[in-house]
Amino acid sequence: MGFPRCSIVPPYVMERLAASDDAELAAWARQALAADRRLREQRARGEVTTGPPRPRLRHSTLAGGPVRQICDAHNTEQLPGTPVRGEGDPPTPDVAATEAYDGLGATWRLYAEVFARNSLDGVGLPLRATVHYGES
Repeated sequence: MGFPRCSIVPPYVMERLAASDDAELAAWARQALAADRRLREQRARGEVTTGPPRPRLRHSTLAGGPVRQICDAHNTEQLPGTPVRGEGDPPTPDVAATEAYDGLGATWRLYAEVFARNSLDGVGLPLRATVHYGES
C-alpha cells in the first residue's frame, strides 16, 4: 500500500458521477469510490502504511505564493509517484502534470484572494498532486 491519500472531491460528488448516464464516467467514478472504500477500511483496521518518507516542502506564504509538487504514478496505484514538477519549475511536456500544477495554483489563489487563507489549511500547507494514477 502506498501513502495514505486525501481528496478534495467529496464522496457525494463521486456518487453522483457514478450514477451518470455516461457509462465510462460512471465506471471511473465507481472505481474511485471502491478504492476510497478500501483505503478507509484499511485505515480503520490500522493497516495503512506511510511508505518511504516524503521530501519536506517549505510552506507557502500569502506574499510568496503557493508551494506545489506534482508527481507521476506511471499508471500504478503507488503514491505519491515520481516528482515531475515543483514550485517554480518550468512546464513539462506532460499535459496532465501542467494541468495539475495550474489547477493547484488556481486553488491556492482562490483560498488566498477570496478567503484570505494561506493554502487549504490557512497556515501554508504545500499542495501536492499525483497524475497518471491507476488505469484510465
